[in-house]
Amino acid sequence: MRSLVLIGAALAINALFALGAEALSTVVPAAGESAFPLTTLAQYLVNTILVGWGVVLAWGRRRPRRVLLVGSGEGSATLRESLESNPRYEVAGVLDPTTSGPYLAGWIGAEGVHEVVITDPCGVAALPAEALVEARLAGARVVDYHAFYEDLFGRLPVTSHLACHLAFAHGFDRGWATGRIRRAMEMVFATLLFLPALPLILLAAVAIKLDSRGDVFYCQERLGLGGKQYCVWKLRTMVADAEAAGPRQATEDDPRITRVGKVLRRLRIDELPQLWNVIIGDMSLIGPRPERQCFAEELEERIPFYRYRTAVKPGITGWAQVNAEYAVSEEEHREKLEYDLYYLKNQGPWLDLRILARTVGVVLCGRGR
Repeated sequence: MRSLVLIGAALAINALFALGAEALSTVVPAAGESAFPLTTLAQYLVNTILVGWGVVLAWGRRRPRRVLLVGSGEGSATLRESLESNPRYEVAGVLDPTTSGPYLAGWIGAEGVHEVVITDPCGVAALPAEALVEARLAGARVVDYHAFYEDLFGRLPVTSHLACHLAFAHGFDRGWATGRIRRAMEMVFATLLFLPALPLILLAAVAIKLDSRGDVFYCQERLGLGGKQYCVWKLRTMVADAEAAGPRQATEDDPRITRVGKVLRRLRIDELPQLWNVIIGDMSLIGPRPERQCFAEELEERIPFYRYRTAVKPGITGWAQVNAEYAVSEEEHREKLEYDLYYLKNQGPWLDLRILARTVGVVLCGRGR
């Protein structure tokens, strides 16, 4: 699809150049004649780049990347199942690491392998280092299970060996200057959003008051940076005595949610007061969803590395919020943690822009959380 778009763009630019040269020669004949060689050269270069790029993309789509899985554990089965349904990849084979060392380079040449994935986490020791070097010299990319999983799914798998991978992986860039620039931009952006959002917040407040008894706003303790608690501000979307029987996580069709609350949650209007939390520095625009301490402690006991979420400030939106649905079960919380860990590792301006763009789609479609 992208290749067709690029080729179509080249044809459109070709037509624009032709019309522009014709118009210029009509208005100013001398200027049109002198500019003709230059416009022709520019047209040729642009068309060559766009058409060439389109052909490369089309060719790449016809030829999937051949992947050789090296490992005998559950990781091999998981990746093989995922790759077999992905048209971008093709499984060249699965090798046992204890016996495949001497044959690895031969497999790469004979099977046209582009990528070698060590599927046993931190199991590189099962293969001689020389075999991995020979695989790279043969032209294949060598990666471990976590790195390939991260590229494939956009999240980091929570395994018992994840720390072994993260200790040596690239990422986690936290420069002083970058942090200060990010904070300044967030304050400006949050302020610009908060001012026009005030009328919408006031309208929502009136609707809440007319729909059910109780306060319009509520303040709830959540875990912030480094596990420090802060007060998150929201518009009330549940009945006034929603937690009379004790804290309980909300579900997708929670009967405690009011009629107005359902609309506010679907459109994310209940989150708008959190812009104030961003302005005063308790939160970021983008980051993991802030969790309550009672629920976080329970999840930390069952899900490894869950406490890593507080390594950055929580956010109004985030990579997990735009990629996964509302988390209720332990497995769903684990999946969202994998997205959060991906964000912690790859946090940067480009990823933030992707999240903001997806947030618009999430709000318009009324999904995610």
